[in-house]
Amino acid sequence: MKISNIFRNITVEPVLFLYMFCTFMSFPLLQQLAYRKICQEKLNETSCENLTKTQRDGVQEDTSNWMVYQSVALGVPSIAASLVYGSWSDSVGRKFIMILPPIGNALMNINYLLNVHFFQVNVNYLLIGIVISGFFGGYATVLSSVFSYIADVSDKSSRTLRISILESMVFLGASGGEMVAGVLLDSSGFMAAFGLALAINVCIILYVSLWLRESYFPTDQVHANPLIKLHSHIKNVLTVLFKARDEDQRLYLLVVLFGALPIVLINFGGFNDTSLLYIINQPLSFSSSYIGYFLSEVYFIRGLGVVVGMPILTKYFKVSDYLIAVFGMMITLVVFIFYGFATRKWMMFLGAAFAFGDGWPVPCMRAMMSKSVQTDEQGTMFAAVASLEVLSTLLASLIFNSIYSKTVSWLPGFTFFLLSGILLIPIGIILTLYFKKRKGYQYKVMEDPEDSIHNLPVNT
Repeated sequence: MKISNIFRNITVEPVLFLYMFCTFMSFPLLQQLAYRKICQEKLNETSCENLTKTQRDGVQEDTSNWMVYQSVALGVPSIAASLVYGSWSDSVGRKFIMILPPIGNALMNINYLLNVHFFQVNVNYLLIGIVISGFFGGYATVLSSVFSYIADVSDKSSRTLRISILESMVFLGASGGEMVAGVLLDSSGFMAAFGLALAINVCIILYVSLWLRESYFPTDQVHANPLIKLHSHIKNVLTVLFKARDEDQRLYLLVVLFGALPIVLINFGGFNDTSLLYIINQPLSFSSSYIGYFLSEVYFIRGLGVVVGMPILTKYFKVSDYLIAVFGMMITLVVFIFYGFATRKWMMFLGAAFAFGDGWPVPCMRAMMSKSVQTDEQGTMFAAVASLEVLSTLLASLIFNSIYSKTVSWLPGFTFFLLSGILLIPIGIILTLYFKKRKGYQYKVMEDPEDSIHNLPVNT
């Protein structure tokens, strides 16, 4: 493929890369900022430099509980907003909706900067910026808009590949953001890190506004104010999800959307919420730089697996989306068990090095669902998926922060063992759907022998 063609196919990939770069740079910074603020409120600056085990466990527990409030503050408004914006994008196009979340993120980072400058103010003032970001749609609306855009500009034969490449931007952006966060925090402090995040969000706004072309031009124009028609948007979402479809497509859509995907997302959310507290605790005792290195490696390996491994499996080996998702979950299961037993820094880095398939399940499931709906339903469907992601993240925070705070004193790795066991559920669900679909194809060939097996879709 010519280089000019590669650049011509670049559309929303920079948007998702930069947005996730900022998101994953800001999240560990927020956790560490909250940790330090809570420590100073609970004790004092001098005591926080030399914490006893009892004091450290107390601060970790309080920080873990505060992260639940943070998840609620972001998740609740994001769920409602993303449903409205995603359905709205099927009526007004993708670009306008895509611009809202980076605006919200820019305002959130301004709030963070103010909280750093006035460090003595209560930690709960951080929630103001988080709520604002949620009402602008948050990452749920970004995911909904960019995946809808890719669905608009790709056909079913190339959609898995295009979605996997776009999904890799999540992990590659996260890898860069985590790396920069740790190094920049140690070298320049919170102000420089949050200032960089603010500048990047401004760049995203300019790119979408001035450079990106619209991908979807609806025939029906919206005359009413969509912000006061939440009920109609929700009705539209439910219609798309539950309408009758040929060849059991509704069944596959609903089982993946409400059965397998939420469990995988809750699993990933549990890792994101508790891994930082786990690695800064003894005996690992990661510094800010080491936190950045480790999380950067995790997301880089995930991204590499998606951008390299998935195209090879789909394009050259013709492996089904269902089986790729299962392979990825099995790899994640083993890696999480390894993390749970880790007692040295090198063990965490070694475990991350083997997480090559961690990023496979979610893009595979996105592709499965995208192939089950029509072109004019993509925005609505991806809005439902994005809202489910936010809800799953919120549930993960509620569940695993509570579990971690209760088990940190006697078995810090317990959450990783629990995460591993939970993955057995979506593995079973996806395998059941795979064999059902394969059996259906066999019946189809028997009933219509003129249809060659080579004409049947392999990548479903």
